[in-house]
Amino acid sequence: MIPLPHLRRPTFSEVLALMGRPPLKGTMCSCPFHEDKRPSFSVFNGSGGHEIAKCFKGCFCGDVYELFARAYRCDRKTAIRELNQRLGIAVSRFELDRPLHERFLPVRKACQRDDRLRPDLALSRGDDRLIVNLSSLRFIPGDALRLARDRGFLRFALYKCRPSWVVTDRSGVLMQARRMDGQLWFKEVKSITVKDSDASHMLGIGEAADADVIHVCEGGPDFLAVHQVMIEADRRGLMPLSTTAATAMLGASMRPRRASLQDIKARRVIIWAHADEAGREAAKRWKRDFWSKGREVIVIAADEVRAGLKDLNDLVSAKGGTEAAVSKLEGLCHE
Repeated sequence: MIPLPHLRRPTFSEVLALMGRPPLKGTMCSCPFHEDKRPSFSVFNGSGGHEIAKCFKGCFCGDVYELFARAYRCDRKTAIRELNQRLGIAVSRFELDRPLHERFLPVRKACQRDDRLRPDLALSRGDDRLIVNLSSLRFIPGDALRLARDRGFLRFALYKCRPSWVVTDRSGVLMQARRMDGQLWFKEVKSITVKDSDASHMLGIGEAADADVIHVCEGGPDFLAVHQVMIEADRRGLMPLSTTAATAMLGASMRPRRASLQDIKARRVIIWAHADEAGREAAKRWKRDFWSKGREVIVIAADEVRAGLKDLNDLVSAKGGTEAAVSKLEGLCHE
């Protein structure tokens, strides 16, 4: 007889109860590994449909067995055995000599997220006053912000009772909000992905299907800043604005879905990488994802244009930075 995976997985509520911790309130609770004034331990469904938890302070990220193993200082194999035994979870077994149609067939790994889910947040195009305020906050020219707004990538909202600017696209499956006053939402958190968003969605990928040139950025600020680069490249006659598109992944750990890249017709992809280890590694992965025969993929890190700068927003904010970025791009395109 061969042991198979348990018939069900424990939940974080059950494990927290075993540990004597306060229960979940919705999807949040206090982290069991550090003192919390505000709940920082969040539970969500991972790509395999199983519960995953993450502490926003960086104490923990993993499933229920990793939480148990960490709490009781044991390995994962021991955690699975002990936790299943404590909760009375049975293990499925089958005989090898059973007919094939009677054998246990593992369930196909699939995401449990309902594709019909959409973040529910009232958005507005905003007015020139909000554009001016955001331009002063991020040091991005107003023309670039208006272009992003006109293309459906920049919106404004009242989120968590705070005036916010939001990056999204016309699909509406991903929204990320930042405060208009430039303050953090809570300790060390600059942006919040709105509930029911698809965090692995690549912003602007649908609008970029027929573009000749695609810019790929990391994060919301760079997503807005790249529109100023597009304006300057158009002004120089390097890349027409009408055939150029902007896209963004809202995190270095994210990766575009292959299915969403199949219809991309761009002949050139420019990836604007953050000048840190995570940003460079992400750019390498994205380059492999976008590469195809007959398509040129260029990676430019911010510090390759101006030493000491971290990202494209820093470049656009610096005096002469946009011109330097386009000059670097022009040089690479003509090599």
